Amino acid sequence: AGASGLIANQFRLLTMLLSAPVLTYCAWPFFLNSYQALVSKRLNIDVPIVVALLAGIAMSLKAIFLSQNKIYFDSLSTLVFLLLSSRFILKQIQIKQLNTSQLEDEILLSRVQRLNPNGELETLNSLALNREDLILLDHECIIPVDGTLESGIGLINASIMTGESEMLRVEPGAQIEAGYRLLEGKLYVRVKNLSRQSRLAKILKDTELSAKQKSHFVEQADQVAKWFMLSVFAGALAIILFFLSQNLQEGFTRAFTLIIVTCPCVFGFAIPLSMSFAIRGAAKRGIVIKNANAIERLWRIKTLIFDKTGTLTNGDMSVLQFDVYKEEMRTQALAISLSLEKNQSHPVAKALVKYIQHLGIAEANIEDIKSLDKGGISGFYKNQLYSIRPISMLAQKDSEKTLHSSFALFIGETQIAQFLLGDPIRSEAIRVFNWARINDLKLQIASGDRFSVVAKCAQKLGLNPDQFQAELSPEMKANLIASDSNPVAMIGDGANDALALAKASLGIAICGSLDVSLRAADVYLAQPKLESIVEFYYIAKLTQTAIFRNLFFSAGFNLFSGTLAVLGYMTPLWAAVLMPLSSLTVLLSAVWTKTQIHNLKVEL
Repeated sequence: AGASGLIANQFRLLTMLLSAPVLTYCAWPFFLNSYQALVSKRLNIDVPIVVALLAGIAMSLKAIFLSQNKIYFDSLSTLVFLLLSSRFILKQIQIKQLNTSQLEDEILLSRVQRLNPNGELETLNSLALNREDLILLDHECIIPVDGTLESGIGLINASIMTGESEMLRVEPGAQIEAGYRLLEGKLYVRVKNLSRQSRLAKILKDTELSAKQKSHFVEQADQVAKWFMLSVFAGALAIILFFLSQNLQEGFTRAFTLIIVTCPCVFGFAIPLSMSFAIRGAAKRGIVIKNANAIERLWRIKTLIFDKTGTLTNGDMSVLQFDVYKEEMRTQALAISLSLEKNQSHPVAKALVKYIQHLGIAEANIEDIKSLDKGGISGFYKNQLYSIRPISMLAQKDSEKTLHSSFALFIGETQIAQFLLGDPIRSEAIRVFNWARINDLKLQIASGDRFSVVAKCAQKLGLNPDQFQAELSPEMKANLIASDSNPVAMIGDGANDALALAKASLGIAICGSLDVSLRAADVYLAQPKLESIVEFYYIAKLTQTAIFRNLFFSAGFNLFSGTLAVLGYMTPLWAAVLMPLSSLTVLLSAVWTKTQIHNLKVEL
């Protein structure tokens, strides 16, 4: 206000006293973080802030001692206030959105009906349930808790935990686990373990430990941030040296302004923030991502390799036709086939057992059951060797969407009966393959199934003969992937294709059990639909766009504002205002991407 002399100096002292709590107590987190970083011989984004604070305090104290007007306590207080405000807002978003220890909420969160003490049903959030509550599940839903079925009969899909895609019938007394999908029925379930204490939650917590690991991109960004800060310090020192013999006060002011306004905040939180938003957004869609590296690796993928059975097909083999050469042998042939296949895990065996049991056929007494090297199984019945082996596909029985295989029952080398089995291709497979071609992704099928069946599948999906391989062992699949010089994504079953999934640049498990899948794969699709691959692709691309947008903005802002600071067109006060605002702009950009992921709709 134009005061001078003693009054002016008193006002300078008053400014110092009013700023002291802000520049000591309030700014203490910046000092502590910087000290810990320097002790560990590294730089973080708080180091330039502390340098600016100390330089500003020193210059202001000098001005007071010399009765000069160049004091910066107001700018420094504004800087601390705006920094703390922006970090407070960021912290609230992290608490609300990025608590990865509750990733299971994205899968299990739902509205449920609970029976209260008055015998009335009340609707509430599944997270508000307590142990021993009795809940009603009466529509298709994801079961949110572990519990015991007290009344009702229903059909469930337990594939997320067991890897088996077939429906299971549950009756009173059955143990129900979180993550099961109720397909049909009205069930009263007694809660034993809440969502966050369920077996599914424990598996996801192991996944979340990996999700918290920094991606390679973030680690590289940290290195860039370190060199960026060193460059800023070097620039500030150069400014002071330039003005050393001319106007040292002006040199300090410009250097001080440069250090304040240039901040690598985009490296410090915007990139990890975008990655975290992507992981949670994917989880809402039933896509469990083990860590941020999976998102980064998808950016470089050039080839998609698919398993066939259970991935491109429904994995639900069924017997379409049974023929026996002598009608009087029908019952015996079925009984022998049932006994040979009843303890086998192959989809063909399960289809045969299901078909024969449905007919009410009793088992035969088979001895010395063995698997055959070239596929099939054998055993002795009444001292005669019986075997079930694959035979050539019946092309004349084929249809447009179902892949047929034929298996025959033999006595010695004499064929006495024949089964025709079918496994339909997933309805969305052709659309997903067309989408991949549009996006310049190479396609390939690697299957352990017989050549004729895989060839038919490849033909229906529009692949050339050089784009599929059949009759591959797990080791052969892994070698195929390792031989490709380009980044490869493998899509297959979490258990059967574990080796191939682990060898691929990116492993995507579909239809397997969650715990087994995430040991080998980087991504797990909770729902057996191929469209989830397309959703994951677009989530990764939106994240990539957000990161590069933020990098571009941060680089442009720092270049522009840094130039103004060096040329003396910016004051420390404006620097204190603009720096936190730039951080908030980057934060809003990341939140906008989160909204894009939430509203993402995939149409094939």
